Amino acid sequence: MLKVTIDKQSMRDLYVAANDFEKALPRHLRAAINKTSKTIRVQIAKRLGKVVTLKNNFPPPDLKKAETLKKAIKAKSMASTEKLEARIGFTEGYPFPLKYFDARPFTRTIKGQKRNAGVKYKVTKFFLRKARDLFMVSKRNNHVYQREGNQPYPIRRVKGPAPGYYYDMIQALPTAKRIAEERLPIEIKRRVRAILLEKKGIIKLKASRGA
Repeated sequence: MLKVTIDKQSMRDLYVAANDFEKALPRHLRAAINKTSKTIRVQIAKRLGKVVTLKNNFPPPDLKKAETLKKAIKAKSMASTEKLEARIGFTEGYPFPLKYFDARPFTRTIKGQKRNAGVKYKVTKFFLRKARDLFMVSKRNNHVYQREGNQPYPIRRVKGPAPGYYYDMIQALPTAKRIAEERLPIEIKRRVRAILLEKKGIIKLKASRGA
C-alpha cells in the first residue's frame, strides 16, 4: 500500500509558502484586474472600429484609427494594492472633428463646369451623408466649417459624434461586463501559475501593475 501524505517538514514549508503568497496576493490581484481592464478597452475599441468611420483624407494630423478609438475608452482608475478595483469610463466623451469621418468635398456640374457643392462624410461605415451647407477650408487643415448666417463670416468648425453616440449601437456596457466576468478568473489563474513557477525558479516575475 502506498500512502501519500505530507510530512511535518513539508507542512511547515507549505505554511511558509502560503504566507509569502498571502503577502504578495494584493499585488498579483492588482495586476490581474488591470490586465482585464486593458483587455476590455481593447475589445470595445475593436467593436467601435467596426461601425465608426475614422479616416482623415486631408492630413495633418495623421490619424491612427485603432489608437484613437482605444484612447476614447477611458481608464478612470487603475487597481492598486490598497483598492483592488479598476474603473472604465463609458461617458459621452468629446466629439471628433467632422473631417475625421472620411470627409471630402463633392461637386455639382453647372453649365458644364464643376463647382463645390458641399461636403460628404460617413458617421458610420454604413451611411454616406451629404451636406450642402458645409465646406472645407484648406488653410485651416481642411477642417469642415459652416456659416452661422447668410454672410461669409462668421463661420464655425463642425464636429461629428462623440464616442458615446456609438455605445448603444455596439452594446458596449453589457459587452464590457461579459468580458470582465470571463477574463478576470483567467488572469487570476495565470498569476497563480506564474507565482508557482517563480517559486520553482523557472521564471522571474516583474513588478508590474498589469496595465
